[in-house]
Amino acid sequence: RVLDENDNPDDRFLGKFYLEDWENTSEYEFEFTAVDLLGVMESMDYDGGFWSTATKLNTVLSQILDPADLPYSLDSSLVDVEIKGWIPPGNFRKAMQQICFAAGATAATARSQYLQIKPISLPEAMFTAKIKDSQRGLSQSVKLLPLITSIELVSHNYEQGVELETIFDEELEAGSHKIIFEKPYYDIVVNGPGYAPFAMATEGGDYIATENGDYIEVGGEYVFGPNALYLELSEAGTVTITGYPWIDSKRAYIFRETGAVDFSNKNTLKIEDATMININNAQDALNRVRDFY
Repeated sequence: RVLDENDNPDDRFLGKFYLEDWENTSEYEFEFTAVDLLGVMESMDYDGGFWSTATKLNTVLSQILDPADLPYSLDSSLVDVEIKGWIPPGNFRKAMQQICFAAGATAATARSQYLQIKPISLPEAMFTAKIKDSQRGLSQSVKLLPLITSIELVSHNYEQGVELETIFDEELEAGSHKIIFEKPYYDIVVNGPGYAPFAMATEGGDYIATENGDYIEVGGEYVFGPNALYLELSEAGTVTITGYPWIDSKRAYIFRETGAVDFSNKNTLKIEDATMININNAQDALNRVRDFY
């Protein structure tokens, strides 16, 4: 932990950091590299998840972060914000980026031991002021943001497909296996050595594979995660997994700066992979990106 900025008696907590690398450069000198909790999350694999209906942000975060023992705090103004959609396999930091972008939130660890999730705050007015030489930091730099004249944000709206797909069909050796789904499915059926077909269902009787983060046991030796299947095979055999896909129907939302002409499209920002953006929150998200730039 780094506690003190200037080696003065009044310690000031700066944050909690985790040692990533270190080197003894000489007898009396050491070099350390540390990361905060977000850096740790980037190195942690996340299987992915899917929420077919609007779900409160507090619930989504609990389903993702609690099983991984990632501590966080959520601002009270965001508790009832609802989001839905697909988070593809990746790492926990990318999953948090998807969630924050959809919910209009930021995640930071400054001066905290936890991941602090708060609403986005952008300046509401322009200010002109002269910075005196005495106010300038020795190591500060100023960088001009790229000129953006138009923004295209693609929303992802999922509907149940009607064509059965073979998700997995391979010979597996005895032992432990994990199969991650590259897109969301429902009505998943598993055929494996020594087991009859099993389908995963919610408490309400709907057959949905990746609706939330609850683990559901299937057939004794099969366990569904939020977006993966864990298998423990006592003998080798062919495992076949079938299911119906959720079809992604995409729609573009566009902002163009009034009076701006960009013939080369070099000043156009296109956001295509925000898979928690849908028709319900796309316009708000587009407005936030517009205001940022």
